[in-house]
Amino acid sequence: MARLFACLLILLLGGCGMAVSEKPMFVAADAAGAPAPADGIWLIRDKADCRFDEAEPMARWPACANWAEYRDGRWFEPVGGRGPTMKPIESDILLVGGKVALMQIRYAEGIDGTGKYPVYFFMAFDNPAGDQKLKSIALWPVMCGTKIDYKAAAEERSAEPVVKKRYPGFDEKCRPASQKALRSAASASRPEPSKLLRLEWMRERPD
Repeated sequence: MARLFACLLILLLGGCGMAVSEKPMFVAADAAGAPAPADGIWLIRDKADCRFDEAEPMARWPACANWAEYRDGRWFEPVGGRGPTMKPIESDILLVGGKVALMQIRYAEGIDGTGKYPVYFFMAFDNPAGDQKLKSIALWPVMCGTKIDYKAAAEERSAEPVVKKRYPGFDEKCRPASQKALRSAASASRPEPSKLLRLEWMRERPD
């Protein structure tokens, strides 16, 4: 999960147009009825070339395997990336429901890395029907608008992709004015299936 947050922070610093807020857009009361991940070991499929037999004991998983543990409402990550000692993930994560569910992530260090100005960013995923625990999540970042691709940015001599057209309810710093604006942006931000970040439940406990 730490690797996931690091990647998202790079996107934020790159000015790619992710929705961001200096204050939480959702509080604990908004999480009522939200989908919940199943307790256990989750594999974060962030590297297409990281292939291995997931049925093998975790001690035999390669270093490229990015995994975390969800237990009793909290995420934990392996110390040193391998375990077996686990530590709570420092970023606060809140899930809220809806047809498109949202994951609000508090990044305590902030964009400047000083910890003085924590920021919140958001991921979205399709909320499956029913009340069963989640065992598969396909995430995408919530953007504040459409963006120019790298080729177009190069042609315009722009160092980074920039927001081309903001979604309703966002200011020039990609901050949402309301939950409604954020939810609308989440639906509009959905990428093609190949670009979704997939989290998959593997087993009940580390082995």
